[in-house]
Amino acid sequence: MKSSISGRAPRQKRRTEQGYVRAALVALRRLGIPCAWEAALLGRSVDLALLQTNTVWTVEFKKRDWRRALEQARDHLLGADYAYVCLAECQPSPAFLDAARGAGIGVLRLHNREGWPFEVVAKARRSRETLAFARDRVINQLRTA
Repeated sequence: MKSSISGRAPRQKRRTEQGYVRAALVALRRLGIPCAWEAALLGRSVDLALLQTNTVWTVEFKKRDWRRALEQARDHLLGADYAYVCLAECQPSPAFLDAARGAGIGVLRLHNREGWPFEVVAKARRSRETLAFARDRVINQLRTA
């Protein structure tokens, strides 16, 4: 008969990007913040969109590939007031932080505390490229999600 007690520590299951998005979504909904997973934006989908104090934020989650995340977040600036990248499993490198600041993209870290699920590592600049009709569509999605 096998014992259920083992000398080895249980293996922790690694989260997927979707798992991180879901954790943030649940935390935001608990706070009553309108948010949507895979929100539609000009034929693309945004990992997470939220309405915070009458401004639209988008968040692109990546475990590693920050260059791809910045490309995607730049596209979000057409329908959001602020675009962020959340690197879920790694510290942002100086190169990434410089590139994000240059593009006007903010950087977030996800944390496991109660309340607001993010730590703002670098603030995003307000987009000057936002198209009113695209922003309005995102807001409608957030209010009906």
